[in-house]
Amino acid sequence: MLKEDKLKEIIENLKDGDFTDEEIQEFIKLHKAKDLEGECKCIAKKRKKLLDKVHKNEKCISCLDYLTYQIEKINK
Repeated sequence: MLKEDKLKEIIENLKDGDFTDEEIQEFIKLHKAKDLEGECKCIAKKRKKLLDKVHKNEKCISCLDYLTYQIEKINK
């Protein structure tokens, strides 16, 4: 695979991973500098942000489930 094709593949993966254009540019800088540690830190940071969103949304869903339970309990 050509370097340009590999870079396009990386960018597509970053987009699929919800990276912003700014985050992608930062990652590309690290990649071109062959800063593997920096790349891994960048990915880990984004992963943590996404996981935090998941946990927040899980909490919201639990609250809605509990509200539904309370409503159904009152109507019985």
